[in-house]
Amino acid sequence: MGVVYLAEADGANVAVKVLRAELAADHGFRVRFRREVEACLRVGGVCCAHYIAADADGPRPWLATKYVPGPTLADHVARRGPLSGGMLTSLAAGVAEALVAIHAVGLVHRDLKPANVILATDGPRVIDFGIAHDTEATSVTATGTVVGSPGWMAPEQLRGGVVGPPTDMWAWGATVAYAAIGRAPFGTGSPAEVAQRVLAGLARVEGVPDSLAGHVRAALALDAATRPLATDVVTAMIGTAAPEAMITLLARTWEQPAVTTVGQNRRRRWPMAVGTLGAMVAAAAMVMIAVLTTRGGSPSGTAPQTGATAAAPAATTIPTTIPTTATPVDPWLMLNFRASTYEQPISDTFRAFSDQPNYIPEFPITMNGCDTRAMRTHWRSLGKAITVGKVYYSDTPETVAQADATDLNTALSGWIDTGGCEQPVFFVSDDAQGNLVDVAFETRMYDAAP
Repeated sequence: MGVVYLAEADGANVAVKVLRAELAADHGFRVRFRREVEACLRVGGVCCAHYIAADADGPRPWLATKYVPGPTLADHVARRGPLSGGMLTSLAAGVAEALVAIHAVGLVHRDLKPANVILATDGPRVIDFGIAHDTEATSVTATGTVVGSPGWMAPEQLRGGVVGPPTDMWAWGATVAYAAIGRAPFGTGSPAEVAQRVLAGLARVEGVPDSLAGHVRAALALDAATRPLATDVVTAMIGTAAPEAMITLLARTWEQPAVTTVGQNRRRRWPMAVGTLGAMVAAAAMVMIAVLTTRGGSPSGTAPQTGATAAAPAATTIPTTIPTTATPVDPWLMLNFRASTYEQPISDTFRAFSDQPNYIPEFPITMNGCDTRAMRTHWRSLGKAITVGKVYYSDTPETVAQADATDLNTALSGWIDTGGCEQPVFFVSDDAQGNLVDVAFETRMYDAAP
């Protein structure tokens, strides 16, 4: 939708979103934008990113919001694994509290997902509400192809039906399930495949703690009329929807994730164009993480330490009580690597058989040390579910057994990270569905960050 700038207002960092010229020239969009801004400026609550000012009538409409330092829930889970304990409870309650504040002023978020929840130092913050879906991003084309992220869109959105607070509650259920189990509850694959699972109600929420499982399942109901209200969820979790209770809960249970704090440098500003066609402007925190990445960070962004007087970002230590399960595993965490600038992704389809371990043909091999490169491989079975793991090049004979592989997962699609001396291995079962399957894949290379 536009460009996000880091700016300064009265000595504090703020994020300013400036819309694209073609959107600014659309009278209908301006009318909707103005109405949304007027409502967004009234949104309070503890766990929303608070709006500061806006100009919906200027040559280039803009919107200023408080800068929220921190990783998104999506990045944090990808790098550190799912949340648990009090941290998970606070996340679930905090996001629900943000929806209470949004719905109270007549707004519907319509784009709640892990990428739109920032883990700030003092609790979760829901960002980018009220504007994202005024464009084509959530429309369904004439052929029925969904444009957007159907794994986080409620069934009524996918059908082009009425969107309201229950739509946000469905997204709350999907987001909390993701935070608890570390994967999208409706799986991965093509947009059409994921959309079909959503429309059929085929959510996989095994692993969500009992204290949250009932709320999550109720929120993911196909019938929007039966889903709980955001106030019902907050009250059930902490006894009251009063802001003071939420602040108390966060103070007692929230553990600070790695965050980004930008020093007060009046001479430099970093604009960052964000989003793909039809996507919402990324969060201000994501912009700064992306900028730091381009200045020598990792594929998902390293974690600079906090501090208003910090002259430059530096590494910080994640509290030991936060789950540290990461992909790929030590000693080369993916956050220590950055996207390769000289190697292009490789993609193809190969045939895997049941009587052997199956490797990707001509998978890239590192000759300069195992810790100099990492690979991320997205794969999809074109037939039945298969089992995928990873093995070392150096000690893997062609007769390797499934028991020798690590990070095993059986599914129709997914992704796996491997180090310079590892490679994915695929195992096919011999059953009524046959003894072979075609597998499509794409592998991206990452180099060790300096």
